[in-house]
Amino acid sequence: MPVPDTAATTRAWVESPLQMVSALEASAAGELGDTVEVIYRAGIPSLAELAARLGTVALPAGTSVTAWDTRNLWLRGYPEAFGDAFSGALQARGTVARRRPLVVLDDGLATLHLLDLLTAPAGGPLVRARARPGSLRRALAGAARTRLLHLAREGHLTVFTALPVRDQVADAFTELGGRLVRHSFAWSASLREPELHGADIVVVGSAMATDGLIRTDAYARWVHAIADEGDGEVVYIPHRRESPAITATVADRPSIRVERGPWPVEVSLRCLPAGTVVHCLPSTPLLTLRTALADLGIRLAGSAVPDDWWTPNASARFRSGVVALGGTAT
Repeated sequence: MPVPDTAATTRAWVESPLQMVSALEASAAGELGDTVEVIYRAGIPSLAELAARLGTVALPAGTSVTAWDTRNLWLRGYPEAFGDAFSGALQARGTVARRRPLVVLDDGLATLHLLDLLTAPAGGPLVRARARPGSLRRALAGAARTRLLHLAREGHLTVFTALPVRDQVADAFTELGGRLVRHSFAWSASLREPELHGADIVVVGSAMATDGLIRTDAYARWVHAIADEGDGEVVYIPHRRESPAITATVADRPSIRVERGPWPVEVSLRCLPAGTVVHCLPSTPLLTLRTALADLGIRLAGSAVPDDWWTPNASARFRSGVVALGGTAT
């Protein structure tokens, strides 16, 4: 067990719907001890909506979900589990001096980036893939990497993920002493939340347009082309941070129906009927949905990002990473 003191309460700090579901999956799998408090960042609408929906379902035994202001997060010490290992606040307040076991929860592609940095012989400081940190921030992130490596060597670092970790990375992390625990959204699958109906074609939105990495007009044309090729209605699920302006540009015709909901797509799309086609750009959902939708008869179609979509904000390193994720899954 990564949290050996089962009599104590394990706190899992989450800042996105995927992190929240990951914490609940970890609790259901017994990776966080007997009593688990999932504490989510107050003031984020998507988290508040998901927490409200969770109030209507049976949570894993011994688990509760509570909103916390970031100013109060440290009143009871450092959380035993979290998703964002690149958070400067978490690194500054405890990662560099931590002695107790730690569980890192799914945070999308950032989780793969973390494992790459921890296992590479010349791995850099723990900063986000697109970050350009100053010298002080790099020093803090370097100290955080050193601390996590020390926890791994002591057998006190667990990464809990549904993402497909490359074999060489998984082996290297295990050789360091870390625990890599994989899951398949088993607890979420038991909910069978009926989120979508009448959808034969679904487009999962990408944050790349919202983050200014790809051109909005090109992104909208991609969705329009999918809608124009189909015979019926296309359901478009915007990224949780997508602006109303981008959504309006994308859904500018009656054949495109916008659907938003509190659940991450890894949960909400499980109710789709066999034969449904789900379109994604290279992103976290393209990877996690391969696991979440496995054996359901739902086709997952990944589209590459053409060179003329990119904006100057997308670095060469980021572009190459996206290219590596491209392709089609069934």
